[in-house]
Amino acid sequence: MSCGVCSDGVVGLLAGVIALGPLSTPVHSQAVASAPAATASAKTKTRVERIELSAGFYLLRKPVGYRPSDRPPLIVCLHETETGAATILAFWRRLKTPIGMVLAAPEHHMPGWRDTDLPCVRAMMAHLDRHVTYDPQRVLLTGYSAGGAVACHLVYAERFEAPAVAATANYVRPSVTGQLVAARSDVPIFYAVGMRDINHDRMRASIELLQANGGPLTLLRPNIGHRLDPAVGQRAMDWFVKTTTKQSTERIDQARRLTRDKRYAAGLALVEPILAQRRWHPPDVVARAEPVRVELERPGRQRLIEADRLARQGNALAAVDVLQQIKTAYGTARLAIEAQERRRTLLADPKVRSAQLARQAEQREQAGRQALIRTQRLVLNRQYDQAKEQCRAIIQMYPGSNAAARAQTLLDQLRRSGK
Repeated sequence: MSCGVCSDGVVGLLAGVIALGPLSTPVHSQAVASAPAATASAKTKTRVERIELSAGFYLLRKPVGYRPSDRPPLIVCLHETETGAATILAFWRRLKTPIGMVLAAPEHHMPGWRDTDLPCVRAMMAHLDRHVTYDPQRVLLTGYSAGGAVACHLVYAERFEAPAVAATANYVRPSVTGQLVAARSDVPIFYAVGMRDINHDRMRASIELLQANGGPLTLLRPNIGHRLDPAVGQRAMDWFVKTTTKQSTERIDQARRLTRDKRYAAGLALVEPILAQRRWHPPDVVARAEPVRVELERPGRQRLIEADRLARQGNALAAVDVLQQIKTAYGTARLAIEAQERRRTLLADPKVRSAQLARQAEQREQAGRQALIRTQRLVLNRQYDQAKEQCRAIIQMYPGSNAAARAQTLLDQLRRSGK
């Protein structure tokens, strides 16, 4: 199944939604090019890898200084009908950005994008997810001409997981309905078609479709024909950076509001990923996140000081309790990890550990006694089935305790009396 799309009457994207087969397995990769980095701040040469898949191949370029576990943004760029992955990758590499980005460009099988090319895109994403770390909240799906039509089809008809889309010099295919667009109305889109473009007239219906059903739409109408224009590309890149920066600052502002509700763990879960990957975020975003983390951590830092004071005064068990409270309040944040490490250090002392175990045993005994009192009340109220159930629970929860022994005795008495 195929149809003409976007330029020169060539064969292009499918007219309807295509059911894809299973994901392909990556075979191997090799370096195919070396060129200057695309960022404004780095000029070091980087390599472009050709990643072979059983469904085709794609080109991958990692930013300067990238290391495993780094999470820069990802741009998936789709080429037009008559060129290929190398052309569109080189185009996006030349654009200026404040931070480095991972670039990935799949190659179609033959002139024109077809339904048979979609498994390659899926296999590419599967390979990226397994072998390349990136920030899934900052992914741009972009395409030029036929590639722009493919991008719109992927995000709307195939529900491709892209938080942002930039489509240029294309019109939206009939496979994309208003209902499909409405289902992804959370996705902002940058849409640019030249005033003298071959798709100038056909894109009017596309604009109406997106405006009526879609999310935030940024429309650009340059006075150019059908071409891959660097100025348009730079506008798309700037839009992507601005969009993701806005999304990041909204998360930071949300984290600040959580401080007032004393939801420290939830707030830090929003800002710590930014600060842990600061080199892959614009400087103004990092500068905005820093004071929020300080504000979120302040109560916990004060309690750390309190725990240190208690430990110096010889009250190690009280310090252990404070550190556990910090761990509970801060979840998996770095402050919680720091408190947990200090707690482990204190409990590594045999005397402190012995006192902690003795206290825990006494707490279990006390809890068991309270549970036994409630069980005895059930017996007095002749609620024998509930009483037997409580006895079994005490035996299971407090093994080896006096309460467990007494619960076993009470259970045996109830059974012998036929209760």
